Amino acid sequence: MKNKYLFYTLFILVCLSVGYAQHFWRGEEMSLARIEKKWGHSDFSAEKFKAGNKLTRASMAYSLIKQNKYLGKSILDIKAELGDFNGYYFSEAYPTYLINEPQKKGDDVWQIVFLLDKNRLISSVIVHKNCCYK
Repeated sequence: MKNKYLFYTLFILVCLSVGYAQHFWRGEEMSLARIEKKWGHSDFSAEKFKAGNKLTRASMAYSLIKQNKYLGKSILDIKAELGDFNGYYFSEAYPTYLINEPQKKGDDVWQIVFLLDKNRLISSVIVHKNCCYK
């Protein structure tokens, strides 16, 4: 009986976390200082981001995050301004953009992720390690 209550409690907590877009597991994120050191800080331009390759997008990641321009916007707004998503974070619902190519098998792959709040609007933007695809 005790195990049954524990199972239901955990199940409810997971459902609430997913339902309210809480990120109970984020994985590895990159700090702004590390982003700037790794890829620089080109001025962000939605047009250049949309048309650009991964290196172009990576060079703008720092300024994109610093601007907070997309906070409160919808997923459709992001897609319209920045183009189709090409990464993956937790589910395909999150706008994500890969920003580097691994040089060799096992190298890290990073992506820009637009996190969502309970209303499915952008709550923050991070650079996240895209995990576990070999």
